Amino acid sequence: MENPKMYKKPGKEEVSPDLPKDALFETLSRLDEKYNLILDNMDVAMTLVDAHSLSRLDGNFYFHKTLGYSSEEFHEVQPEDILVNPESNQLAEARPEILQTGQARYRTQLKKKDGSVLEFLFVSRLVTINGQDCILSTGQNITDQLKAEAERDAALEQLENKVMERTQALSDKTRSLIQEVHKRQQAEQELSRKNVSLEEMNTALRVMLRKLDEEKSEIEENIVANVKGLIDPYLSQLKKSSLNESQQALIQVIESNLKEVVAPNMHRMFNDAYSVFTPREIQVANLVKVGKSTKEIAGLLNASTGTVEHHRKNIRKKLGLNAKGVNLRSYLLSKDNLPGLNAL
Repeated sequence: MENPKMYKKPGKEEVSPDLPKDALFETLSRLDEKYNLILDNMDVAMTLVDAHSLSRLDGNFYFHKTLGYSSEEFHEVQPEDILVNPESNQLAEARPEILQTGQARYRTQLKKKDGSVLEFLFVSRLVTINGQDCILSTGQNITDQLKAEAERDAALEQLENKVMERTQALSDKTRSLIQEVHKRQQAEQELSRKNVSLEEMNTALRVMLRKLDEEKSEIEENIVANVKGLIDPYLSQLKKSSLNESQQALIQVIESNLKEVVAPNMHRMFNDAYSVFTPREIQVANLVKVGKSTKEIAGLLNASTGTVEHHRKNIRKKLGLNAKGVNLRSYLLSKDNLPGLNAL
């Protein structure tokens, strides 16, 4: 005997139209075992309801198992037992579209026996079984898929937040670096301006120093010219006149000092000498340099020989010659060795 067909395409599908209406369940139960086996082992929920009353006629094994019911228990289950919100029946809402177009697609939440909720995506089609309009719905459990999508969306959102945070941090760092670069550029520009200003000042100072050197040379030349033109002639006349020994010694000291004044190294300062020696010690040192003895110095300065020896001793001490067997006159004449009498 040929197996009855549940579906016929296109249009509405019929199952053994010659069977009486009250034999519908008996006809379905006598379907070939291999087709029942296929339907029950499909990973798709299948349910059959009356198209007008929406009373359930049957459901496959996967649907029972997924909702946690046995086949016997499932026959006693009412729609309100598995609908999360009985007042919002998506199949009832989709029925007008199914009756008009022959099919509809919708999502719905179903409650398991243990109270947990599953999300299903159903495709419902209008079929005719033995002259009775029925709705055959096939549904896919998309709970895990939605959970995975939610986790993915959460991970993406978290990643986006991290990217935004990193981007903001990078943007802040970039702005900070730009500001730092700008500050450094300003500092470099300011330093460049200061360098230019310093270079200009250095140039001006070099010009001033050169001018001072020129003026100094001119002053030195004037001093030399004045000494030779205004003083030397009179000293020559004095030396030719009748002078006693003391006067001649003084003339020698004057000539020696004038030579020091007009010497090429006249720029050496007298201040060091005056800061180290007393005026009388400077006089004694000058007379020692020109070769005068202690007795001659005493006569020229109207002082005792003991006083002159005391001054000579102080001079040697200040020159660091006390413990050295160095002739004082020889040392004074070696101007490069004198810390305080170079200009004497």
